[in-house]
Amino acid sequence: MLIIRYTLIALYIVIWGIICLPIVLILKPRSAYSSPIVAWLLGKPVINILGLKIEVIDKHKFYPGYPSVFVGNHQSNLDAFTMAYLVPQNTVFLAKKSLLFIPIFGAITWFVGTIFINRKKRKHAVGKMDAAAEDIKNKKVSVYIMPEGTRNHGKGLGRFKKGAFHTAIKANVPIIPMAFSSYHKYTDLHKWNSGKILVKVLDPISPEGKTVDELMQETRLVMEKTIDELDLKLSES
Repeated sequence: MLIIRYTLIALYIVIWGIICLPIVLILKPRSAYSSPIVAWLLGKPVINILGLKIEVIDKHKFYPGYPSVFVGNHQSNLDAFTMAYLVPQNTVFLAKKSLLFIPIFGAITWFVGTIFINRKKRKHAVGKMDAAAEDIKNKKVSVYIMPEGTRNHGKGLGRFKKGAFHTAIKANVPIIPMAFSSYHKYTDLHKWNSGKILVKVLDPISPEGKTVDELMQETRLVMEKTIDELDLKLSES
């Protein structure tokens, strides 16, 4: 089952690239306007191929009406598709630079304004985060960041890096946390119906009067609590 699914996904990504290239060229390359369209065209079909169902709680909070820094927990490679399925309007992603070199995927994600960072070079990463803050202020776009920085592989919410919170404070915009239920507990991609993922969009957290550490800690606590609540809800269903 997995081999069939991965083969279908690889074929679809080629089709996706062909479909999306004219879209980003028409809607202006390197802008956030095409990002939600291009992302949804990737996420929705791939989630269907994988036999997954996604339920979003408080989805209206995706559209706060002002630029924000969205953050979500990072569990596995599946995040690329669950995030794409749910990307808010006028939002760009922040991603590790190695993704830029994946054929087709890297090119299209670059075209829609994804900010790629080299995590091994702190000066480069800090510069990109500062640039993201300037884009938020000047271009009125939102940014989606995974503050763990690397996949936690089902071991629970990992240690947060400070970049997302520096960016929110520098741009003076709220953090909007998104909590995803635990994939490893409630999904099995070997099955025809692979399971269900619950996602909850949480209330904005203002950076006003907070240090980076305070904002980071407040965000982490509410995400950790919500992930546990989502897992409990799935276990009882």
